Amino acid sequence: MLAGRSDARFDLKSTWRVFLGSNHIGDLDLIDVDMPWFNCKFLPTSDFSQFAHLFENELALLNADEMEKWETAYDEIDALGLKLVPTDADAADLIDLILHVEGSKAWFRL
Repeated sequence: MLAGRSDARFDLKSTWRVFLGSNHIGDLDLIDVDMPWFNCKFLPTSDFSQFAHLFENELALLNADEMEKWETAYDEIDALGLKLVPTDADAADLIDLILHVEGSKAWFRL
C-alpha cells in the first residue's frame, strides 16, 4: 500500500498530487476522514480531461451495483499507474488504493 513507509499518518492539512503514470491529473486536499474513506477536495489539472471518462464510468458502475463490470473498469484505471504523491516530502507515496472522483469531490481508501 505505501511505498517506503508502512506507518502512514494523516492530518487535515494532508495534500496529494494524483498521478496516472507520469500524468499529473489533479490534487487532493483532505477534508475529513470517515474510516476507511479519506474525503477530499479534488482540483483537476488540464490532463484530467483525457481520463475523466474512466472515473465517470467506474463510479456509474459502482452506483449501479454492477460489481463485476466495476472491477474491470477500475482495473483499467489502476493499470495506468494510479498513485498519490504527498506534498509533504517526509511522507510516502500512496499506491494500491481505490479513488473515486465526482466533480470537485474525491474520496479514497487504502
